[in-house]
Amino acid sequence: PSLAATVTVTNTSDSGPGSLRAALASAANGDTINFSVTGTITLTGGQLNITSSVTIAGPGASSLAISGANQYEVFDVQYGVMASISGLTIENGNGIGNNLGATLTVTNSTISGNSGVNGGGIFNYGTLTVSNSTISGNSASGKGGGIDNYTGTLTVTNSTLSDNSATAAGGVV
Repeated sequence: PSLAATVTVTNTSDSGPGSLRAALASAANGDTINFSVTGTITLTGGQLNITSSVTIAGPGASSLAISGANQYEVFDVQYGVMASISGLTIENGNGIGNNLGATLTVTNSTISGNSGVNGGGIFNYGTLTVSNSTISGNSASGKGGGIDNYTGTLTVTNSTLSDNSATAAGGVV
């Protein structure tokens, strides 16, 4: 068996060596992705797919943001993946998608300024745990401005959910 690796993101580019996209593409199950940069990573090449069970450990929500450039889902956690995201701000996109059969833990993060049809902040179809995080200022033209817990399992602890809106039903459904 191979040992888990630590992959370090060294720039705020959307692609190429040292980018978060390249780190996710090369990550294997059990790897940790950390960051030696601060600022904002703005997506220009589509959503970031999480296809391996990884830990994404940011330097702090006030230090690093991942922006969907008002057009992309920021992260999409694929079927069968167990992912952990901490210490990041997810903003100005279509939030996070957590697919059927996926498990996502979000800790010490901020999810704000996102919008979508359902689940402006997070669309959960799998198992989702949110702790010590803020989900605010997200919107949906359907339901669940902050979180749409479609048919998934949701646990929220020590977190702030505020100022989320949806046309059809609530900030969190």
